[in-house]
Amino acid sequence: MKKPRQICGVALILLISFLLSCSWISGAIAESAPFTISIEPKEMTANVGDEVTYSMSISADEGFNEPIYFELDISALGYQVTLDVGQQDPPYPKDFEYSFTLPSEIPIDVTAEGVMTATSGDYVVQETVKITIKQSGGAGGLIGWLIQMLAEFWNRIISIFQR
Repeated sequence: MKKPRQICGVALILLISFLLSCSWISGAIAESAPFTISIEPKEMTANVGDEVTYSMSISADEGFNEPIYFELDISALGYQVTLDVGQQDPPYPKDFEYSFTLPSEIPIDVTAEGVMTATSGDYVVQETVKITIKQSGGAGGLIGWLIQMLAEFWNRIISIFQR
């Protein structure tokens, strides 16, 4: 008869084997990407309509010579936009900048979250940034944003009837 420790050891080995065969666990244990990214600044404050610039760096393992594609997802209070940041080609390491204008549709007086995603083949690396959105004149805060949304909605209704 087996001792309780032997039974627990066998059960533990079987459990680990089962978990490693599950695809969701295998994906979590997957090999790390052969590159890393960094983005600065991690936090900033800007007005709607301002041009925002991020400085980014790519570091890669020796021998990694594949292009890396970048996207920036920005979300705040139900607003969401994905910006195509473009492709960076070797050689690495590499530094570059990305600039864009904060859209007028983004809510103001809130902190938006941005997720920079770098993809090369099956490898995906992400960095998170925060942008505190301020007003650029006119009515301010959430009230100003709501007034802006209502005005846009009203203008769309009027345009339907003017056709």
